[in-house]
Amino acid sequence: DYSAAASIIIDVTEVNDDPTIETIADQVTNEGFAIAGISFVVDEGGGLYENVQVLIVTATSNDQTLVPDGNITINYTDNGAGSADLLTPSIDITPGTGTGTAIITISAQDNGTGLLTGQRNFTLTVNPVNAAPTFDLAGDLVSDDNTKAYTIPNFLTNADDGNVGSQVMSVSLAADDPTLFDVQPAINLTTGELT
Repeated sequence: DYSAAASIIIDVTEVNDDPTIETIADQVTNEGFAIAGISFVVDEGGGLYENVQVLIVTATSNDQTLVPDGNITINYTDNGAGSADLLTPSIDITPGTGTGTAIITISAQDNGTGLLTGQRNFTLTVNPVNAAPTFDLAGDLVSDDNTKAYTIPNFLTNADDGNVGSQVMSVSLAADDPTLFDVQPAINLTTGELT
């Protein structure tokens, strides 16, 4: 019975792996309120040899009205090998206009062979808040004593309930000296007339 031994060399070549981004919890804010400091972890991917890679971390929104890309800031510093294998960026988001949900996509691109990119999405919900109504008035009025009742058209204009959608709005008027009037003044919200 004969046997022979032989040696071979197997060369394992390193390949660039996609960067990874940990799961980011869905976020909720109110209309007009920013969110700051949403933290997450990014890894260059692969083994120790990828720790020297520099990552570019960016974010985009699928709804440019609700969350314009320019209103998303990613805060981080990647100094290559000095950052070890994990980055801990944070995101600041200032909603634009409106309410609803936007999908925010975080991307991390490495500078290794092939410039690979990893992505992660989360949902940002912007809840409506009850905003104060607005309107314009024609201004102060001067009237002679014992003048008969009269109507001033368009005394109240540009009435807006201040909210997306519609709410029931009412207007009231109170004189600082009610004894000056036989019949108290009133404003018609629909026509804007002062009587």
